[in-house]
Amino acid sequence: MTVVKTMLSGHDLFRLLGAEEIEAVSRVSSVKRFARDETIHEHHTAVSHVFLCLEGSVALQLPARPSELRLTISQVHKGELFGVAPLLGIDRYTTTARATSQVEVLAIEAKAFQRIIDANPVVAHRLMARVAQVYFGRYLEVMRRLQGVLRELSVPEA
Repeated sequence: MTVVKTMLSGHDLFRLLGAEEIEAVSRVSSVKRFARDETIHEHHTAVSHVFLCLEGSVALQLPARPSELRLTISQVHKGELFGVAPLLGIDRYTTTARATSQVEVLAIEAKAFQRIIDANPVVAHRLMARVAQVYFGRYLEVMRRLQGVLRELSVPEA
């Protein structure tokens, strides 16, 4: 079994896939490495890959002009997916993904991955439910952090 197939087979999300599907996904996947502060994907660029963080951490940031401070809305760590916009039918990345340490990711070709998933409706449904959980968890984290900022900014009543 190749390293990529072993990684996929051992990951909670990919356990939904059968052996043939794991093989197909491994053929359209590659391991990529990024240095600290290197951009993995840029906001609003055409999607090309779905990513699985293998080592390190990645900041998902809201877009800003080059001279502005970017707002990190979420941190991705080992075992977590990011860049999942294509699985939701979105053709552009919704955030910028930047390595916050040395990072190793599994880059899965988005279009090929979508075709593999679409061929099995049960897997597609389960995968979409998992992707929705990931997005909802990130949404709740952003809301929690925003509430904390607003509490800090609130002025006591006189």
